[in-house]
Amino acid sequence: MIAYKVVRQDRSSISVSAEEYCLRYDKRTLVKAIPGSLGIFCFEKKENAVDFLDYQSIPVKNDSRIIEVEPIGEGRVPYEISLFTSSYSIKRFYNHCQQGFGACTPPRGTVCYDEVLVLE
Repeated sequence: MIAYKVVRQDRSSISVSAEEYCLRYDKRTLVKAIPGSLGIFCFEKKENAVDFLDYQSIPVKNDSRIIEVEPIGEGRVPYEISLFTSSYSIKRFYNHCQQGFGACTPPRGTVCYDEVLVLE
């Protein structure tokens, strides 16, 4: 099975400025989710990843790429995700996620995995 991951041109996580949550997605590497996080955010279809990028600002779009990954294990669709992606917002979200604090509905086609193998 193939899933799609949106990353920066340097192959780091697109949506986080928090260093501890920013993973690298180098070719042919196994990437594991941060313990206690929702997992590695992927999209079921390439079209979902394209739709996600359509809602991003021009600088984010220009510094982004869509890569193929092979999910390892069961995927799960998060009920809600952090509304913002700054270090402060992500930490606040994980500290208060039971209360829906700073949360929003995930983009269409979002699925999270504990591990992925980067194919390209």
